[in-house]
Amino acid sequence: MQENTLISNLLSERSNFILIGLTGRTGSGCSTAANLLTDEKLEYPQESQVNYEKKSYFSGLDKKRYDLVRNYATTNHSSFSLIKISDLITSQLFNLESPKFIELLKSIVENHYLDKIEESEIENKFNEILENISQTFPETQKFLCTHEENNPDMAHEEDIHAWKEAISAATIELKNILKNKLGNCYVKLYQHIGDSIRHTTQIHKNYREQAFNANGLHIIPQMCNKLIKIYRKKIMVQKLILL
Repeated sequence: MQENTLISNLLSERSNFILIGLTGRTGSGCSTAANLLTDEKLEYPQESQVNYEKKSYFSGLDKKRYDLVRNYATTNHSSFSLIKISDLITSQLFNLESPKFIELLKSIVENHYLDKIEESEIENKFNEILENISQTFPETQKFLCTHEENNPDMAHEEDIHAWKEAISAATIELKNILKNKLGNCYVKLYQHIGDSIRHTTQIHKNYREQAFNANGLHIIPQMCNKLIKIYRKKIMVQKLILL
């Protein structure tokens, strides 16, 4: 009886809120899947449009089955909201001052790109974004990027939306410079930042030489939990993706 009750509660919770985690190697299709699931006007192809080697993929009873699934999906489609771990890492990056960021970047890029850091103007872009975040969202940045658990009632949904959009835009801007002007070191830099936070709670260029602090393992998950609670309780989101 207790087991049946537990299962019923889990299924009931699933019907009220859906949380999907997407993970995989670079190029594995996670971002593509997230884009599809967050598309408010997602269109599902007609059966006749689904082909393989110039032949219809579906035949016989499968055609009717596909039409049933497509009609249901089209009628009941609602888009997911998205939380990107890369954006959370970007927000942690703005806990650094500009000289520390450049020092970290110099330890990441290949030697023949060191002279291109200044040419890329990434420091100017970093300072521009840092000033905007610091002046426009000081409380939200502090609320989401500190290590302590906070009450989600402290956060204002309008500020969370604006902060999230600003951080997402910052990720894209920095990523474009890192990819196009500094040897495509975006993945390497963000992996280093994530590893450093997990190892020490902070961002260090030489985090492996620092003492291990187990609290670092919880920082990014805590940020996720804060946002999930806010999305559920204050923004009333029912479908959410972690990428």
